[in-house]
Amino acid sequence: MVEQARQGLSDVLAGTILLVVGIVGLIALGRNATLTSFDFGADPGPALLPRLLLVALLGGGTVVILLGVLRWRAARVSLRDVGRTLALRPYRRPAVFVASLSVYLGALPRLGFITATLLFAAGWIAALTPEEDRRPLPRSLGQTAGAALVITAALYYVFKGFVKVPLP
Repeated sequence: MVEQARQGLSDVLAGTILLVVGIVGLIALGRNATLTSFDFGADPGPALLPRLLLVALLGGGTVVILLGVLRWRAARVSLRDVGRTLALRPYRRPAVFVASLSVYLGALPRLGFITATLLFAAGWIAALTPEEDRRPLPRSLGQTAGAALVITAALYYVFKGFVKVPLP
């Protein structure tokens, strides 16, 4: 029963993270005059897809929170009992991701899209590579840099070349 309650609280935390990302994204989108200045009439403009995705994040986050609350309540375990067994270790990586995403968004205007995205992608590739898959340092750095370059190039092509979104 405690495990079910813990899973419910994990769902509430995950849903809250989705809500925060969605809200921050909508605020940032609303402040981006380049994207929102083209929203008029029957033409939804370039902000339509990001807005739809952010609203989907808000809806998904709300559903995950509600399901988590229902799971926790069905377990019939007090919050104090769950708190005693709740380890914070599983929540470190999502918290660090949200923090690094905030740093990435702040770095975009200063470093530009390519540099900021390369650093962000390389950092998370290195962080998410399982210990048993890590190679000796020069080879590992080369693989991480190569993967970060591919990810950055793909994102650049999609946003700049295909969708024609102005990038910092």
